[in-house]
Amino acid sequence: MATPDDPTRQPKPLAASLEPERQRTIERLQEAFASDLMTLEELDERLELAEAARTAGDLAVLTRDLPAEAAPAARPTGTALAPLGRKQSLLALFGGVERRGTWTVPAELKVRAVFGGAVLDFRDAQFEAGVTDLKVTAVFGGVEIRVPPWLRVESAGSGIFGGFSDCNQAPADPSAPVLRVHGIAVFGGVDVHARKSKA
Repeated sequence: MATPDDPTRQPKPLAASLEPERQRTIERLQEAFASDLMTLEELDERLELAEAARTAGDLAVLTRDLPAEAAPAARPTGTALAPLGRKQSLLALFGGVERRGTWTVPAELKVRAVFGGAVLDFRDAQFEAGVTDLKVTAVFGGVEIRVPPWLRVESAGSGIFGGFSDCNQAPADPSAPVLRVHGIAVFGGVDVHARKSKA
């Protein structure tokens, strides 16, 4: 007969009951990684712990050192994050993210593709005047960047066992917005190329 102190009297938490909190924790960790609050190694370690967590307390420990603003709204894994003022981060982690059609480009945009892919189509996008800073990181992933011929583009990046293509163009209009692309590709690729509008 089991005694009051017998651990067999305490039912193990049902994995299904933790799934909503587990998913929120994973999304928050992904957002923290996209915001440069942790390294890829730290992200991998915490994601493994999140998958193995059996209690809500186990999950809470994984995010207690993160600022409150790092928690994103519920969203499917691998999709774009909501814009935060003039800065925005996009993360493709074991998935894909795309921006195309008519959309407003923030002044600072950070894109990370980790074992995933991202497509940024700027041909019909709306730019602010001046310089837009685009930082791209591809780790075992790929990022395709499509720019219109009228956009001034300055690109330079590094490829480590990967490729980072340059596409520098200077249209005749001196007042044209500037897209400054920089970053790194590690066992991945970043491709910047000009295309005419689909219209």
